[in-house]
Amino acid sequence: MIFFKRCCFLTHSFCGIYSLHPQSSILNRATYVLPRKFDSFRLSSSSVEQENEGNSLVDEDRQIETVKTEIASIRQRGGRAPDINLIQKHHWNDLLSLKTTASRRSYYWYLFSREQTIKNGKLKRQKQKNEREQQVRLNPPQDGQDKLYSEGQPTFLLPVGRRTINKMRNYRLWRAAQLGEKLIFDCSYDEYMTRHEAKSAANQLAWSFTDNRSDTEPFDLHFCNVNFSSVTIQQLERNIPTMQNEKFPMHLHETSYVDLFPKEQLVYLTPHCDNDLTEYDPDMIYIIGAMVDKGGQGPLSLEKAKALDLKMARLPLDQYLNWEKGTSKYLTLDQMVRIMLDLKRTGKWEVALRHAPKRKVSSAKN
Repeated sequence: MIFFKRCCFLTHSFCGIYSLHPQSSILNRATYVLPRKFDSFRLSSSSVEQENEGNSLVDEDRQIETVKTEIASIRQRGGRAPDINLIQKHHWNDLLSLKTTASRRSYYWYLFSREQTIKNGKLKRQKQKNEREQQVRLNPPQDGQDKLYSEGQPTFLLPVGRRTINKMRNYRLWRAAQLGEKLIFDCSYDEYMTRHEAKSAANQLAWSFTDNRSDTEPFDLHFCNVNFSSVTIQQLERNIPTMQNEKFPMHLHETSYVDLFPKEQLVYLTPHCDNDLTEYDPDMIYIIGAMVDKGGQGPLSLEKAKALDLKMARLPLDQYLNWEKGTSKYLTLDQMVRIMLDLKRTGKWEVALRHAPKRKVSSAKN
C-alpha cells in the first residue's frame, strides 16, 4: 500500500485511474499515465519493438535514397531508367527487395521499357484519334447517310463484338481439349528465379495463352506443378483474373505431368540436350519449362528431365538460323508457343522459326 501512495505522490492521476479500473493491469496503466521523464518504467519489450521498427524504417529510407540516386545518375548519363514519379508501389516493393546493384539496374531497364511502351501506346492512340477526326472534317457524312459506315463501305457487314470473338476462341480451346494435341508448361521453377524473373515468366505465360487462344488450331495447353502462392502464378492471375473460373478454358494442375499423362508420350524441350527435334510428332506431348533465366542457373530442365527419365529434345536453331555473335540463344515462352503452333500446322522449321527474335538472327540458312 505504501508503494501506491508513493506513486500517487509522483502522479496524482494514477491512483484515480486505478480506482476506477481495479481489475486493469498496473503496469499498463502506469505506462499510459507516467510522463515522458519516467519512460524508464515502460516495459523493455515495447522499447525493443519500437527500436527495431525505427531501425527498419531508417534502413528502408536509406534504400529508397539509394534507388533515387542510382536512377538520377543513370538518367543524367542518358541511360535507361524510369521516371521516379511514375514508379508504382508494387514496383517499389520489388526494388527494395533487390540486394545487388546489377539486379536493380536490370529492373530499371524493365521499368523504363514498360514506361516507354505505355507512352508510345498513348501517342499512337492519340494519333489515330486525330486522324479519324480529321477524316470526319474532310468528309462529313451526308444527310441520311449512316454515320457508322464510311462512304463506299458495304453496310451488310455488321461489326463483330468482342464478346462474340471471345466465345469463338473459348470454343476452339474446349474443342482442342477433346481433339487437339497437348502442350505442357512446367511451372516448378520459382525457387530458381528472382522476383523480377518470376514476374517476367508470368507475363510470357499470359502472352503464350493469348497467342494459343487466338490461333485457329490451338494446343490443349496445360499448366502443371502449379503453386498458387508462388510469385509466377500470382502475377499470372493478375494478368488473367478469370483463370481459376471453372468455365474458363484454362487447365491448371497442382500435380506433375507424369501423374496426368503417359510417361512414354512426354518429351521435355530443353536447349541443353544433344538431340535435335527434327519433326513434329502429333502423338507426343511436349513440355516447356516455365522459367526466365537471366542469371545463368545452368541446365535445370535437363537435370529435371533426367531425374524423371523423360525423352528430351531441343529446337534445331543452329541448323536453320544464323545467330549474331555475342547474342544468347534465348527464346521467350510465347515465342516457343508460336514456333510450336506453326510447326504443328506446317511441319516446316523454316516457317516456324520466323518467330525467333530478329535482333539476334541475321538471316535464315539455306
